[in-house]
Amino acid sequence: MIIYDHDDSLTKLTSLLRDSLPQNHTNQVLIMTVVDQDLALELELYAGNFSDVHFNGIGRTLTKFWRKGSFDYERALGYVYRNLVIPAAKDYKVCHGSINQAWHTMFPIPERKLVAENILNSFIGEFKLDNFWI
Repeated sequence: MIIYDHDDSLTKLTSLLRDSLPQNHTNQVLIMTVVDQDLALELELYAGNFSDVHFNGIGRTLTKFWRKGSFDYERALGYVYRNLVIPAAKDYKVCHGSINQAWHTMFPIPERKLVAENILNSFIGEFKLDNFWI
């Protein structure tokens, strides 16, 4: 279940939903903010194209952990976020942004995290098809 956070009554709503679930029910309540899908897609495309060194280096690193069997989704997500999405956002701002706007306001955190998740899921899809970076 996804709840979009638009006001301060989110805590009440979350506790109400958790209390209404049966005791043996294990579904989680995910809390998300509204995300600009177009902005996230723009950053995702730019991240995939702006630097082969970054993208292929991340592909090789994730391949190494996938083949070892020690792949951790959360750690890989943070790795993609730090080493691909943030440098891409900074480079995009330098090439296409204005002087008055910072890179982190041009691409807010929810959009950056969505981009990292989409990129990581595309890497995992390639790994499941036995396509690896060497």
